[in-house]
Amino acid sequence: MDENKILIVDDDKLNVIILEEILKGKFKLATAHSGKDALDVAGKFKPDIVLLDIMMPGMDGYEVCRRLKDNPALSFVKIILVSAKNMLSERLQGYDAGADDYIVKPFEPEELLAKVKVFLRLKSAEEINRTKENLLNLFSHETRTPLNAILGFAAILLNSKNLNKQELESANHILESGQELLDFVNKTILLNEFKKGNKKANLQKLDLTEILKASIAAAQKNAADKKLKLKKVFPDNQVFAEADSELVSFSIQCLIDNAIKFSPENGSVEVYMTEDGQNIILEISDAGPGIEKHRLSKIFSEFNIEDIEHHDRGHGLSLSLVKYIADLHGGQITAVNNIGKPGCTFHFLLPK
Repeated sequence: MDENKILIVDDDKLNVIILEEILKGKFKLATAHSGKDALDVAGKFKPDIVLLDIMMPGMDGYEVCRRLKDNPALSFVKIILVSAKNMLSERLQGYDAGADDYIVKPFEPEELLAKVKVFLRLKSAEEINRTKENLLNLFSHETRTPLNAILGFAAILLNSKNLNKQELESANHILESGQELLDFVNKTILLNEFKKGNKKANLQKLDLTEILKASIAAAQKNAADKKLKLKKVFPDNQVFAEADSELVSFSIQCLIDNAIKFSPENGSVEVYMTEDGQNIILEISDAGPGIEKHRLSKIFSEFNIEDIEHHDRGHGLSLSLVKYIADLHGGQITAVNNIGKPGCTFHFLLPK
């Protein structure tokens, strides 16, 4: 027998028997014949789905629905109202009370079973997503403190005059690895803020020319390590936009770092900034292998890693965050493979 649990709530015992006949052998069942009983049974039975009648003496189905939804222990329970009331206003009242669906008596057994299966899948997906979100939040916040200690002591070791060359290289490796992990933690926290809808843009008048120059300067070491040429073309004058300085700087840095990462040694990365009457367009081109056609539509999805088992480095968060930031500003981010030469170009558009 499937362990999914369904609570049937109806003051009419015949209706309860009919629902039991449809569902028995497929799910674990419990019943209640009043609103008060329904709340008591639900608290102990912890159902996945509640099939809830509306017209009951004392506490009606709407009130039961509201109270079930207010119970944190039942936050994922799905409630399907089952009623002879078929007016639109009555269905809307049910949805307003927190019901997930509404089915009108008399109904076809196949329709009821189909709805139950759909909402069981939905409940399971929501629970999994909440668990992943909680784990990511826990990991992110609990990792910051020990990481800061690791980075701090690694920096102290690098400044020591008592270490030989090999020991200094090891300390530097600790520092770089710790910084990569801290970078991942910070990006994960930012992603969760976006997904929850908590991240707001702190808009102010920015000179994007200065931000771009600072981002290019910050990328020079990584480019030099791969013997890459950083070609840059942007206006000599100031280019202003209403934007969030921290988020836009983060986006530009991510795009430049991404271009450096995928460009071969002795290649080049090209950075262009232009403007039209309404928008500022930043183009960043690499000289890498380009993006497979089937991945172009997925490149901005979080954790966009094609082969996790053979994955080397990178976590697929940066481009996803750039997409969230572009959307937050009413802008756009796209990627296209270059025509007639290797690599691809990212177009980051910001409204003025």
